[in-house]
Amino acid sequence: MKADLLKKLKQLRERYTFPQDKRTVDQAEKELRKAIIRQEASKMDGIKELIGLLEGKIKDITFSLAWDKELKEEQRQNLFVERECYQYLVSFFAEAEPTIKSIEKMVEENLSK
Repeated sequence: MKADLLKKLKQLRERYTFPQDKRTVDQAEKELRKAIIRQEASKMDGIKELIGLLEGKIKDITFSLAWDKELKEEQRQNLFVERECYQYLVSFFAEAEPTIKSIEKMVEENLSK
């Protein structure tokens, strides 16, 4: 599938004549390659375990923010920042599949014109 998508991007690049269109395809290919790497990495046992740990930390922090009335404002702010960092790391891997699908859709639409 991914190799086919890369071939279709190449076809699309060859079809385009304007430099701006070619740059758009080049950017899509760059994003696709990054997303493929993230998607493959997310299938590794160590990364799966890391994501699970991060999701657990996110839930723990959310619970503390909601229910721990003794937290000082500075502690709350630190927990918000910590949670945002964990959420970013989880989303880094989770966004791979939607990115690939989005690029695939763009390629199919442009090849069908």
